[in-house]
Amino acid sequence: AAVGVELDPVAVALGAAWMPPAPARAGQVRVISGADARSLLRSAPRDLDFLILDAYTRQFEIPPHLVTREFFAETARHLRQGGVLAINVGTRTSPREPSGLLARLAASLRPAYGEEFRMHRVPRSRNWVVFARLGQPLAAPARLGDLIPGGWPREIGAALLPGQTVDAAAVGAGPAFTDDVNPLVLLQAKAWLGGGN
Repeated sequence: AAVGVELDPVAVALGAAWMPPAPARAGQVRVISGADARSLLRSAPRDLDFLILDAYTRQFEIPPHLVTREFFAETARHLRQGGVLAINVGTRTSPREPSGLLARLAASLRPAYGEEFRMHRVPRSRNWVVFARLGQPLAAPARLGDLIPGGWPREIGAALLPGQTVDAAAVGAGPAFTDDVNPLVLLQAKAWLGGGN
């Protein structure tokens, strides 16, 4: 079973109307609306296999309270050993750029996940998916390629190619985002004005 969290109840209603679940999945996915992901996480079980963070404000910016060192420590407390956190991030910066969003996100992840994370660029988009695994190494991209079922979009396989993945060791060393010091909104405003990110 899975639980989805959506802040906007209208989005839940539109999803139900336009993207009804397949009959085999009906009842397996519960959606909670009107709740913020971080506040709801505090009441989640502490043995989750997988957490997916795909939260955006105005379809562009990830909310600042969902990229901090403290938030990632909370996610780690709710994952079982070997559990995976996946984060969808929209940015134009490279993970190798020390002052960029992805390097700062990596610095925020490291206290909870160490070097057990990898970034995958989504082809033909400005998105990256960051995978972090609690206490165990991530599977090699070549191994993941073997597991992709036939008929899936080729972008999934392309995101596993060597030029599309960046291991933790290759990510720039930027300062972490924290609950107290978080210039994410400024970085995102800079991106809107054409200065990167």
